[in-house]
Amino acid sequence: MFKRNLVIFILSLISGFAFSQATVTGVIVDETTGVPLSNVEVRTLFPDNTLTNSEGHFSIRHRSDQIVSLFIDINGQLLQWDSEIVANGTIDLGNIKVATNTNQNFDLDLPTLTIDEGEEDNGSNISGLLQSGDDLFGFMADYTFSPGRFRRRGLESFYSEVYMNQLQVNDLETGYINYNSWGGLNDVLRNDDNIIGAEFADWGFGGIAGTSNTDLRATTQWRQKKISYAVANRNYRNRIMGTWSTGLLPGGWAVTLSGSRRWAQEGYYPGTFYDAFSYFASAGKKINESHTLNLIVLGSPLKRGGNSTSIQEMYDLAGDHYYNSFWGYQQGEKRSSRIYSGHQPYLMLDQDWTLNDKLSISTSIGYQTGRSSIEALDWLYGNDPRPDYYRRLPSYVSDPVLAAQMRERLMSDESLLQVQWDKLYEINLNSEFTVEDVDGIEGNDFTGALSKYIMEERRADLDKKMGNIVMLYNINEASQLNVGATVTLQDTRNYKVLSDLLGGEFYLDWDKFAETDFPGNTAAQQNDLLRPNRIIRVGDQFGYDYHSRIRQYSAWFAYQLDLNKWELAIGGALKNHTFWREGNVQNGKFQDNSLGESEKNNFFLPSGKALIRYKFDGRNYFTVSGMYAALAPTFKNAFVSPRTRNDLVKGLEAEQTLLGEARYDYKSPYLKFSVSG
Repeated sequence: MFKRNLVIFILSLISGFAFSQATVTGVIVDETTGVPLSNVEVRTLFPDNTLTNSEGHFSIRHRSDQIVSLFIDINGQLLQWDSEIVANGTIDLGNIKVATNTNQNFDLDLPTLTIDEGEEDNGSNISGLLQSGDDLFGFMADYTFSPGRFRRRGLESFYSEVYMNQLQVNDLETGYINYNSWGGLNDVLRNDDNIIGAEFADWGFGGIAGTSNTDLRATTQWRQKKISYAVANRNYRNRIMGTWSTGLLPGGWAVTLSGSRRWAQEGYYPGTFYDAFSYFASAGKKINESHTLNLIVLGSPLKRGGNSTSIQEMYDLAGDHYYNSFWGYQQGEKRSSRIYSGHQPYLMLDQDWTLNDKLSISTSIGYQTGRSSIEALDWLYGNDPRPDYYRRLPSYVSDPVLAAQMRERLMSDESLLQVQWDKLYEINLNSEFTVEDVDGIEGNDFTGALSKYIMEERRADLDKKMGNIVMLYNINEASQLNVGATVTLQDTRNYKVLSDLLGGEFYLDWDKFAETDFPGNTAAQQNDLLRPNRIIRVGDQFGYDYHSRIRQYSAWFAYQLDLNKWELAIGGALKNHTFWREGNVQNGKFQDNSLGESEKNNFFLPSGKALIRYKFDGRNYFTVSGMYAALAPTFKNAFVSPRTRNDLVKGLEAEQTLLGEARYDYKSPYLKFSVSG
């Protein structure tokens, strides 16, 4: 009986989800002026509600297989529009004209809403390609493959600009995007706008691979109450997620809360584990028809065991394509030697202000802080403990008989292919060592059990401040001007701490390679000459310690002209990118070039792009676009070894990138087709 009821319940859920898959999009414009109307509330009987963006565009959920019916709030009056179109898949309604006059006699009929079909009237304007959702390749790359794992057009994420609430979230130290910072928040991250290549965006200039913006405002989240549980065979095995969103309430308030947990005692790869939480809170207030405020907090604390890559010889010895060298047994329990963790939350404040029918301004400020870290093995006066170290493999041995014996031994004893935790503890417990002149004080000697093997934690402590302002000016019915400015100030402290002595009493802040590379040079052995012969215990900083300091300022514009048959757009940007290193320790190998600030490296970066699109009709489009962008070298790539010194790579200069593209698009209610080169 229980199984029968469970099956009925699941089928009911499935049918309910299938019943709600239709999406309706369109643009709300003024009936008299044709100007797009921003911050207009649109509702359906799904139920769902949303606000139009700065271009009057909206996207809303609708019950499938039913006639499209919309409710539009214009200056406090709720206007209903019913269509003869059946909602299936994604329906583009084009321009929806509404009367904005509030001095109306309520005894009269409600104002009429009409759809401008475009292609049925040769004298009217043909709607352009929507910036969001019309690119099939972008949709597949983002939602099927995930941009975190798939390079769109073969370009790394370094060449893309990613925004959240119009704040750029690329890490300035590496140029890449840390998707772990907001993992597990699927329910509230679906409101995306994606631009491919040299297309134009409303929130920023964009990168050569494209740009995207995720709208996190509570005032644009649809009303929902949702709890879900999933079972997976990926890094994690279980996921539970809950979301509650009020939608836009009559008083103008909106609140969205979301949270999740993903975990696995062991993931798909042996020796891995996963434990991650996520949280999201957004509160918004529509102060009046022209002014909206939103506050957002989000974060995703994460801790997981890593899986290694290795050479084919190790996979053959293990007889497993999923061999992982990062773990071993400690007293019969699996323990990982590579642990990734982090928590770098965001705080964002967003203001949308429509001054009049022509001018609107969006302002966003944000702050990100927190830490990411990697725990790994380190050693001093000991052999390399990694099970796949090349000198421990049969291929390193020249004697074929001895190599065959080694191969047989490794294949017959699985533990030899993993980290020997018990052996490391045994070595540390029996490793008496005397350190002379501790902290550089003559005669200050110490004797104890030196940990030849330890677990170290490589940390990156982030302090990032962001700001963005965008002005949209509708010059007339056919043209608009976007102007924006962005500021990002990022400081990251990179350093190491000792996380586990593995049975010993202390460790030393010495360079383990210096004795071989610089024989007889005792100064080169010191990681910090300011504290020579320093004894390290759990929680102490050692090794490298430096700050990366990066400042980026940019300004951009975009002018777009939309005619009956043509779309023309041109834009440009100027960016100033400055970075320098500040060392907090004096490395013994680079005594004069490791402590203090390096020279400041400044790059002036111009960019520009243009687009021409011909609209044969409302279904066929041909586009030619091009882009030039100058990119500064990233901090990580600019320094020869930022962990040890201030030396820059020779010949450092900005990267020049060029993009040219031709594209044909066909769109209809039942078929979308695109080809580009």
